[in-house]
Amino acid sequence: MNAHLVAGLLDDMEESYWASGYLPLYELGWSLRNGRPMTPTLTTLAQRAYDEFTTRHQTRVVLVPWPIDLAEAQPLPPGTPLDFDLNPDAPVGVLLQVLVPADQAVST
Repeated sequence: MNAHLVAGLLDDMEESYWASGYLPLYELGWSLRNGRPMTPTLTTLAQRAYDEFTTRHQTRVVLVPWPIDLAEAQPLPPGTPLDFDLNPDAPVGVLLQVLVPADQAVST
């Protein structure tokens, strides 16, 4: 069952990433949650899909403000844990983790 969920998540990731050129990490959690709270098990599944995706593609995670504005991307500080969830009540401007091509320029 878990392998099936990860495979489905990878398919969704591929489609979203190539359609928009980036992938907000919260999409992994939202795809898995189905309206439920994020759990350690769901976080583990999201991490597995992320790990597989990033072995296939040269990517990196950056921080961008909501609504997503890649021109404002900032480097993810080293050691920052990945966040596969989103607080829908967060204010505009909150920084989100977004997967982008490894060669994409970011603000410093």
